[in-house]
Amino acid sequence: YNYILKGLKMLQDKDLILIVDDNKDTCFLIKTILELNGYSTDIRYNGNECLEYLKVKIPNLILLDIMMPVMNGFEVIDILKKKDIYKNIPIIAITAKNDELFIKEIFEKGVEDYIEKPFKNFELLARVKSAIVKCKKEIKEDNKNKNFLLEEDELKKLRKIYKLQE
Repeated sequence: YNYILKGLKMLQDKDLILIVDDNKDTCFLIKTILELNGYSTDIRYNGNECLEYLKVKIPNLILLDIMMPVMNGFEVIDILKKKDIYKNIPIIAITAKNDELFIKEIFEKGVEDYIEKPFKNFELLARVKSAIVKCKKEIKEDNKNKNFLLEEDELKKLRKIYKLQE
């Protein structure tokens, strides 16, 4: 019983990466590389499936193909960046296009990074790790700032209460 609980805890501690790509072979390859390196993954095959998934789960990172049918990656990014609940999820764009204007457009949309197909395993892992570490660091800093603001508000309330009692 304890073994099962420890296993569940380990699964919860893994970073969850959502892979969104219409190419099943690419999805399987990325999934295999990431899971062999300690990440947990889920797969969706188009932008609509991605958005439906996010109503239920929030991953640590999204690997998002740009050129997909149904809803392309740019459309997904636009929707995610407009919603407070999703706008801070780091996104790494995956694309076979490598022209300068296209890559510029990817970054202007607010993605964390991009990976060009075909990619090297070590490059995928390095970019994923970097994006997750950066995001966790930003969350930690944001929480520190929020705690500081809460402490300031509490001090103001205490001062006000103390003045009323004098």
